[in-house]
This record gives sequence, C-alpha cells and structure tokens, in this order.
Amino acid sequence: MTMYLEIDLRIFGLVITSFIIGLLSTCIFLLWKYDNNIFTYRDVIDVIVTPLISEENTIRYSRQIALKQVGVQGQNILNNTKVLIVGVGGLGSPLALYLSAAGIGVIGIVDSDTVSISNLHRQVIHTCTRKGMNKGYSARESCASINPNCRVLVYPDTLSIELAMELFPLYDIIIDATDNCRSRYLINDAAVYFEKPIVSGAALRWQGHVTVYNYKNGPCYRCIAPRDDNGGIDGTPGGAESFGVLGSVVGVIGCIQSVEVIKLALNMGRSINSESMKVDLDILSGKMFIYDALNTNQMIRIATLKGSDINCKTCGKDSIPFFIKDCNDYKIYQGMDIVNNFYFPFIDNQYILNIEQTRSLLGNKRNKKLNIIDVRPSNIFEMAHLKNSKNIPEEEFVLKLSKYGIQVDSKTAKIIDYEDDNKDALRSYINSILSIEEQGFTNIIICWNGARSYFVTSILQQCFKKLEIHSIYKIYYIAGGIRAIKNEILPNFPDF
Repeated sequence: MTMYLEIDLRIFGLVITSFIIGLLSTCIFLLWKYDNNIFTYRDVIDVIVTPLISEENTIRYSRQIALKQVGVQGQNILNNTKVLIVGVGGLGSPLALYLSAAGIGVIGIVDSDTVSISNLHRQVIHTCTRKGMNKGYSARESCASINPNCRVLVYPDTLSIELAMELFPLYDIIIDATDNCRSRYLINDAAVYFEKPIVSGAALRWQGHVTVYNYKNGPCYRCIAPRDDNGGIDGTPGGAESFGVLGSVVGVIGCIQSVEVIKLALNMGRSINSESMKVDLDILSGKMFIYDALNTNQMIRIATLKGSDINCKTCGKDSIPFFIKDCNDYKIYQGMDIVNNFYFPFIDNQYILNIEQTRSLLGNKRNKKLNIIDVRPSNIFEMAHLKNSKNIPEEEFVLKLSKYGIQVDSKTAKIIDYEDDNKDALRSYINSILSIEEQGFTNIIICWNGARSYFVTSILQQCFKKLEIHSIYKIYYIAGGIRAIKNEILPNFPDF
C-alpha cells in the first residue's frame, strides 16, 4: 500500500510540475508576443498584410515600397491616383509602361492614331502584330501584361475642347506626350482651367526636355511660350519624320516624365492626408530637365524657367477660359491645310498640278525634260525619292537666299526684305537649280505632303517677278506632294 501511495504521489508531483511549467511557458510566450517577438506563422502574416495594401501588392511593389519616400502609405496613394496620357507614341510608350508597373490605379490614354511599322523603333509599347490597331488599345494590352491590376481606359479620339472638358476633371495629373504645338496649348489651357498639373516632355534628334507646368505657383506653358496663334504654323512643318529622332532618347525623356508623375502623385496624395509621412519631393516646376546625348561634357542640364506671367492669357489676371474659344484655335494643321490656311497664294492656279496632271507628266516616258526638285531634308531624300529627282533641302534653299539679301516670313512664305544689289548673284543661283523653258524643260517642286514645296515654289515665283524673269522658267507645284502620288500613282512608295 505504501509503495502504491509513493507512486501516486510521484505521478501527482509530475502532473503538478508539468502544469506549472506549462503555465510559466504560456506566460513567457504572451510576454514575448506583447514585446513584438512573434513566432507563429499566422502572426507573421498578420504583421505583413496591412489594411492599406494586399499581400499580392506587397510582393509586387516591394522594391518600390522599400523607398522611404514611398512606403506602404505612398504605394496606396499611387494605387489611388488617376493620370491621363495624351499621346501614346514615343513619349507615351515608356510612360504607360512604367506608370502601370509602378501601380498607378487608373491610366487614361487619348490617341486616335494607329500603329505602323515606322513607329516601332521608338514606340516600344507596340508590336509588329498590332499593326493597324489603335495605339491606345495596343498600349492597354501591353500594360495589362505587366500589371493586370492597373485599369487602362482608352479614348481613341483626337483631343478636342469637348473631350478635354469631359476628361480633365476626372484625372489627377495630365501628361503631355504629344508632338505638336496646338495640342500642347489645348492641354495647357484646359489643365489650368481645371487646376491640374501637367508633366510635359519633348524629344527631337538627339535631344529632349521635361518640365512640370501649372503646379502650385509655377508657370504654365503659355507663360513660357506666349502665342496668339497657338503655334498654328511656325515656319515650314517638321518633326521626327523630317529631322529624325533616336528612339532611346525619346525613351529617356518618357522615363523622366514618369518619375515626375510619381513624385507629383506622392506629394499631392500626402498633402490631403494629414496622417501620412510628410515628404515634399522636389518637382521640376519652374525648372526644365534638358538632355543632350551628343554633349558628353554636359549631357544633362537643369535650366531655370521664368515664373508665372501675371499677363498670361491662360493663368494671368485677365485669363480667358479655353472652352469659349473657337475650335479652330486648337486645330492641328498639316500638309495642304497649312498651305490653304497660312501661306499667301503666290502661285497662280495654272502652275498647281492636280493628281491627274501629275500622272500625265510622270507617266509619259517620252517626256525626258522634267527637272524634279525634292525639297525634303537630305537624309529623308536618301531613304526614298522619285527617279531622276534631285535634292535641294528647303532649309538649305532659304539659307542660300539669305546670303543674297532675301528674307522670308516663315509663317506666310512672303519675301519681306530684298536687296537690289544682289540681283545678278540671285539670278545666277536660280539658273543653277532650274532648267530654262526655252529648252523644253519643266520644273517640278515636290516634298512629302505639299507644304514645304509650296513654301519654296512661292518664294521662287516672287523672285521671278522681282528679277523680271517669270517668263524664262516654267515651274509647277504638285498639290498634296509625294503622299498624293503614293496614294494615287505609286502605292509602293515607302510611307515613313
């Protein structure tokens, strides 16, 4: 009996000891838990997944969240930001890709253009298989493949006053990724009216720049470049198709724009959230980032822009709301529209060839006395040109005339200054580029869309009158230029 009692006491003692040890272990564990030393799987997950961001997004944006200027709250701000990209070409491509990858919640894209093969060297968001597709829809497919959580809304139209009225109030930041003055002024004027900041970029040849307009008390685009005609025509037309552009340069500028958009979003989001960490990131407002790939001594510069203009017609004291202006104030003029709306009608109608007259001249194999002068830039001429044509670039032509005392209004093609002392030298130059009618020659001036060639032909006609030699030369202008010839006569001519 005594032996069994001793065994029971031992068992009881072990039970009591085990209970005490378990109780102490539980207490120690709870103390550790409240001291933030957590070891269970469930507790670890509870710490990582905060109410502000999902587990998936934590993984997706982890490297970005690791930046102290972003953090979880900053990432949540980006996820709730809405940006509108106007133009998804060379600049818009990296913008859309990087902003969707960064977790911008809603990206709107305005673009009426379609994808062509000539776009792809710089517009890297598009692909060969999407040739002919609207660029906005093409961009949406690429963004979805990178980040399906980003919502991309496509507006396959050209930006107009009506569309700006509808869209601009819906977005937080407006991005100007266009390539013409008219669109820039419309974007600026509408953004100022709706109090939206603009991230603007431009690139040509080996250079580009980025700035932010209408942010806090900074200047707007019209403050920096005041024009009554909204850039309707600034000399003969040009752009990437005429002067060229390196695709990677456009990519650099688009990437810098995307950085400014993200900084703006973080600043704007935190300014309305008193609980957020106060980090005011420096913005390119009143400053311009300038990139020159060929200047290795100073490839990057930051220029200081002038401040906002109190007399600015868009943001000044007597500003005019953009929507009460005539729609033609923002119309984009190209090709024959430039000719019909801006250039003086110096060319007699009898010297303007329509497409049927052009077909007759070019298609007559017996006509060996055609002097075809192509006034496109030499590098464009080298890519493709009409047989037996010669190249006299419009820029070179105007520069040559200036040496003979002739100054031309680049907006109207009108000669505004002429020196009689240089008559003989001018006559000699004209004779060197044109063929004489008495010898049976016909001179034809051409370019891609008809604008440059009209400009040059108009100047020549005025020179003929001043030199009194208008009866010596027969000079014609082809309405619509090489593009019209391609559409109606030579469909295999490269479209670039």
